[in-house]
Amino acid sequence: MGLEWPQTLDEYEAVLRAFKTQDPNGNFLVVQQDSALLHRSICENLLYGRPVASIEQIYKAAKQAEANEFIGDLQDNFGNSGYDVQVGERRVKLSGGQRQRIALALWFLKEAPILILNEATSALDSEVQAKILEPCSV
Repeated sequence: MGLEWPQTLDEYEAVLRAFKTQDPNGNFLVVQQDSALLHRSICENLLYGRPVASIEQIYKAAKQAEANEFIGDLQDNFGNSGYDVQVGERRVKLSGGQRQRIALALWFLKEAPILILNEATSALDSEVQAKILEPCSV
């Protein structure tokens, strides 16, 4: 899923027309340095970006964001594990890097053409950051 930048004025105009006819909130996603999650399961947090996503699409997005492995290892006090783990206050606490990976997985799942990063990978090591952002390179 690499980005292809418009090369001509006609291509830019086509992109702008497409944005005008679509839901503007569907066109972009902002990932902050301190990504907040809903007090819900990890799966429900990811579905926020694409409510009709299949479980396979959720897994694929988490893998692209290098989050699938740590999600699979999570357990909470309610007996939930993996994608059913409840996150947030008085629930499983995630590190900054884990929250950032879940936020980036949400972007992969949403397939928004515009991603705005506000130090969104600051808690990730450079190797993981390079893997996650590789599809964004132009």
